[in-house]
Amino acid sequence: MGLVGSVAAALLTAFAGAGLLTLALTPPLREAARRRGWVDHPDGQRKLHARAVPRVGGVAVMAAFAAAFVAAVQLFTALGWSDPSQGDAALHLLVATAGITLVGLLDDVRGTSPWMKLLAQCAGGLWLYNHGYDTQVLANPFGAPVTLGWMSLPLTLLWIVGMSNAFNLIDGLDGLASGVGLFASAVMCTYALLNERWEIALMAAALGGAQLGFLRYNFSPATVFLGDCGSLSIGFVLAALSLRGSAKSSMAVAVATPLLALGFPILDTLLAMGRRLIGGRSILQADANHIHHRLLRMGMTPRRVAVLLYGTTAVFGAMALLSMTGRNHVVMAALLAFSAFTWLGIRWLGTADPAPVAPVDRAPSDA
Repeated sequence: MGLVGSVAAALLTAFAGAGLLTLALTPPLREAARRRGWVDHPDGQRKLHARAVPRVGGVAVMAAFAAAFVAAVQLFTALGWSDPSQGDAALHLLVATAGITLVGLLDDVRGTSPWMKLLAQCAGGLWLYNHGYDTQVLANPFGAPVTLGWMSLPLTLLWIVGMSNAFNLIDGLDGLASGVGLFASAVMCTYALLNERWEIALMAAALGGAQLGFLRYNFSPATVFLGDCGSLSIGFVLAALSLRGSAKSSMAVAVATPLLALGFPILDTLLAMGRRLIGGRSILQADANHIHHRLLRMGMTPRRVAVLLYGTTAVFGAMALLSMTGRNHVVMAALLAFSAFTWLGIRWLGTADPAPVAPVDRAPSDA
């Protein structure tokens, strides 16, 4: 089997294997969570469901992701990684992600402080930084690239921790975080393939397949939620993949592509932080004014909101793929288009009524 055939077989194994395994694992996990009371109760404000829903579905997603990736690696031995450190780096990501998943699960089951979750994310980021997941140089559209030096560590941690929490913030609507993560995984897989980072492409394919399988139960009306164990872990993995997948790209592409591919969760997080700072509140204080909340208040159904935001993520992903041409003027055009799209969207969302959102009824719990 040639290089192309080996890559295709491994990617298909990772994607399909993760999807099928998630389909099989989620129902028994959902029932076990319901029996033990590991459910998310509605509050009539931020939480938009009308019934208690199991919230540890992320365990199935991350278990399927890890298992499918390991299985695909067995098929991938025909390629022979030119640098053994690539395989080691993938293992380190699985170890760090397991830690994030466990802390998120603890929060889903017993509850933890935001600071404990933040500490776990920082520890996971430090682990990855010490094993090759970092950024040393930033693109400068007005001159030579900027070498970060000692700033590399805090910026790398900011990226990893920020993306992990960004996916946690958008996980407030049926199917939103898992669907957005699916589109972002597809872009990251393409990004890594173009840079010949085979292990990163495999991990992105496995993560995408796991999220697709989970959408069977998580799309509106959802019968199970990702929980913090899933949303934090998905953001964590995508942030790490974006750092490792850019080794052969120009710096302009290495910076622009992840920003565009993950544009929606980044935008929602920045808006939330700005809104809370302007209002004199802690940036850790939850509210019901995220993008999906505003769209619901404009009269859209949960399914329509999810599909609209999938489309937004797909548009940002297309811009990210366009930026992979490596031409600076194309990258700049993609960033300008992203900025214009974002500005128009913010202006439109500004018309949403700030009134509370009515709870959204779910399907029967055995659906």
